[in-house]
Amino acid sequence: MLRFLCIAILALSSFQVVAADVFIPPATSNISSGCNYGNKPCASQNSYHDGIDFSGADSTKRDVRATNHGRVHKIVKNGDGDHGMGNTVILEHFTTEGQRVCSSYSHLKSIDDEVYEKYKKRNTPQEWLTVGTRIGEMGGTGYGQEHYWGTHLHFEMKTDCTLGAPTSPSSYWGYTPNHPSGYGYLDPNAYIGSKYADNPYNSDGSTTLIYQALMSEGYPYGIGGGGSPFNLKLDFDIMDPATGVEWVAGQHALKPGQIVNLKVQVKAENDNTTAHMRPGRDRIEVDYYVWTGSGGWTFLSRQYIQATNLPSGGTHTETVQYTIPDGISTLSFKVKIDAEDEAYEANEGDNWSRVETFSIDLSWLIPILNLLLD
Repeated sequence: MLRFLCIAILALSSFQVVAADVFIPPATSNISSGCNYGNKPCASQNSYHDGIDFSGADSTKRDVRATNHGRVHKIVKNGDGDHGMGNTVILEHFTTEGQRVCSSYSHLKSIDDEVYEKYKKRNTPQEWLTVGTRIGEMGGTGYGQEHYWGTHLHFEMKTDCTLGAPTSPSSYWGYTPNHPSGYGYLDPNAYIGSKYADNPYNSDGSTTLIYQALMSEGYPYGIGGGGSPFNLKLDFDIMDPATGVEWVAGQHALKPGQIVNLKVQVKAENDNTTAHMRPGRDRIEVDYYVWTGSGGWTFLSRQYIQATNLPSGGTHTETVQYTIPDGISTLSFKVKIDAEDEAYEANEGDNWSRVETFSIDLSWLIPILNLLLD
């Protein structure tokens, strides 16, 4: 029994929880022979293939799906300067390692209406595509023709959201004269099943991007009282109080008994707050929540931020300390921000920060367990 308990605890010590989703293959079909990333030749081309071709031979496996959560950065229509890539959708992603990457889906027969709608609203955080969302159907489009190529998906990942090579966007499309890594193309095989990207939505459906509270300068008459709105932007981080270094979910593990700072910073954008908020009255409520892996979210504390005197670009920071409890293997934090006076908030539905989920490092138990097992 003791040995079983020790093995279970050791397993927990290596357990990782990532507040994001792993990159997935954009199609379920096989990779076309000789047409993986960096292959030469592919499709009789005497140059290097810059992506992966997924076969369309099986008509039941032609759905094309988003490899991860991302913003619809660009749509290129067949014949509209497509350079042989045909109907193409390009998504922008942000990995948990802080890297901006782009994925490209080319030669599509069709693009789903939802993707077009997301593209129209691409600058709105709530309008990102989620991982696995259908983008369209494989095809063979290119150079304005519907069947220029055989049916397949040409899938790329790269450092910029361009149709062509990121380093030479007007020179190379689909192939490069030397290895594609030298032209800003990334190996999709290094991302699929291995790397993670942030989900723009929490499980409760709220945005994980920083909160923007829109308030009118028309007080005391409330929203619509006149004038242009301004933004109060929230940034929520988990910090090491000793060093001031940020603890990043998915990259750092926390330890039982460790003290962390839950830091909230608000920033005024587009205008100063004095012109919009009433001194001494328009405070911002900040509620801190924690989840220990079972049960529901637990309310920790509430702080009030008096942000009425911030110049445009000015910031105000508040911090709450929290001690990591014993007996857990995962821990999550989130913050809710709200205008104290409900009459003056324009965007009530977007009040939650991103969820920050950490694994708990139990490696300190290993020497003790080894002694018990001896």
